[in-house]
This record gives sequence, structure tokens and C-alpha cells, in this order.
Amino acid sequence: MASQSDQDQPRKESGNSSSSDVNHNPSGQSPATVYPPTMGYPPAMGYPPGQPGYPYPGYNQYHHHHQHPYTQPPPAAYYNPQAAYYQQQAKSSGLVRGILSAIILVVVLSCMTTIITSLVLRPQIPEFRLETFSVSNFSTKPGFTANWEGNFTIENPNHKLRVYGDRIESFVFYNHDEILASSDMAPFKLDTGEKMMTQTKLSANNTDHGELVVGVAVVDDMAEERSGGSVKFSLRLMVWSTFKSGWWTRHIDMRVYCEDLKVVFDGVTGNGKLTDNKPMDCTVRV
Repeated sequence: MASQSDQDQPRKESGNSSSSDVNHNPSGQSPATVYPPTMGYPPAMGYPPGQPGYPYPGYNQYHHHHQHPYTQPPPAAYYNPQAAYYQQQAKSSGLVRGILSAIILVVVLSCMTTIITSLVLRPQIPEFRLETFSVSNFSTKPGFTANWEGNFTIENPNHKLRVYGDRIESFVFYNHDEILASSDMAPFKLDTGEKMMTQTKLSANNTDHGELVVGVAVVDDMAEERSGGSVKFSLRLMVWSTFKSGWWTRHIDMRVYCEDLKVVFDGVTGNGKLTDNKPMDCTVRV
């Protein structure tokens, strides 16, 4: 019995030794699956060994606030000449629009100021009244000659505006559209509510606008009408005036019409005057 147990003892020890070797395998795998360590190889000729990646500068600060890495810089801005041109055009257009808007605003404000002031001041056109009108030295043969004289009363009906007659021209017409003579008149000034007298004198073939030749047909028509004892004329004025009240100023061009002035001659003489010598109101247009 003793010898049998002694023979069995070495087998048990051998079995224990094999189990111990398996348990002490550091990889936990069977000896058949254990690989030798990887050997390092030199880098390929001409290429440096790979370097570990580094985050983009400022990563720590950015990562601290945003909690995610920024591993590469943003792409560089691309310069587009066409886009730059259109941007410059847009800036220029904006400047032009701004200037035009400012000009329009100034014009609108000026017009509004003028309209409001006009409504407050209510400018009224002066009244022209022909007091007397006469003709002298009227003759159609051997050549046409005549002198005309007209006296006016001009009244300023405005209570807030002064009226200045800066320039005045007078004209005598026959048959409403045949001009016979023209002349300049003296300028005038009318204060608020003021009235004044002024005069005009004209002569045929003696005008400030050069030699005025009256047509033969017109002279024959006046001679025929004169044979009946009277001739009708028209006296007209062109007035370039200025209305003022303080800083407010307005320029108004007025046309004064004294039409159908029937002049009755004294017998065969060349002198005549208005029928009954009555004053008449003239029409004023602006």
C-alpha cells in the first residue's frame, strides 16, 4: 500500500506544477496566442517621424469656456473683387441718396414755409386805375405820328406787405394786337395801404426797343376810323414787382390791361381824350 502511494505522489506534484504555470501566465491566454512585442522600424527615408497633434493656439481658453476643442484655425477670408466693387457702389449710391434726400427735404420745408407765410400774410394784387388818357399830334399823312399820355392811380390793398414796382414798361396797341409804341415808366414803392399817382408817355416811332415801324395797312385802318371822329386804343403795362414783409419776399410779374380806350378828337385837330374823360379800372393778371 505504502509503495503505491509513494508512486502516486510524484504525479500529483506534476499536475500541480502544470496548473501553476497556467495561472501565472501574465496575458491570461494560452501560450499558443501570445505574440512577441512589436519591433520599432526607422522612418522612411526623407520623411520625419510623425509628431503628436497639438491643439490650435488659444485652445485652453476656448475649451475652458466652450467645452469643445478647436483643432484648426478658421479659413482665411477670400477676397472677391466683384463683391468689393458692388460694396463700393452701394456706399456711393447710399451717399447720393442721402444728399438727394437732404435737398428734397430743404425744398419741401422751404415750400411749406412759403405757403404758410402766404396764408398768414394773404398778399393782394395792387389796384391800377386809369385816371386820364389823351392823344396829341395824331396824324396818318404824310407819315404816322402820335403822342399818348396816361395817368394812373396805384393802390396797395395789403395791410402787412409793401409793394415795389422794380421795373415797368407801357405799350399802346391798336385793334388789340397791333403795337404802336412802347416806353419805360418810373419805378414805385407803396407802403401798406398806400396810394400814389404815376404817369406814362409814349410816342410813335420813338421807342426804347429800337425803331418801331407801324405797318401801312394799320395806318390806313386808323385813318379810316379817325374820319369818324374817334379811334380806340389799348394801354397795357408790364410790371415786375416785389412784395416784402420783414424777411419774407415774393416776386410777382403783373400785366395790366386798359382796353378799348375810345379817344374822341377835337374837330380836325390831332388832339383827343377819353369819352367824357371818365376814369376806368384796369384788369390785372399775374
